[in-house]
Amino acid sequence: GGPPEVDRVSGEVFHGYFKPNTPTTRSLVEALEADEEAVRVLAVSALGSIGAMDMVLRGLNRAGDAPVRRAAIEI
Repeated sequence: GGPPEVDRVSGEVFHGYFKPNTPTTRSLVEALEADEEAVRVLAVSALGSIGAMDMVLRGLNRAGDAPVRRAAIEI
């Protein structure tokens, strides 16, 4: 049962970007700069789900980051 290990670890890293008293959007923008590809993809998807389209466009314009660009296009 449970998610695959890679998804679990990515989720834990993603969760680490969220701190008390820090705006969610700021945490997501910081996660968009993460080293881990899966975290960046989660961040751009979450930004789209909260309507932060200016930040989604930031993801779309990331040269050399095809997975994030694909996620931004799908929003």
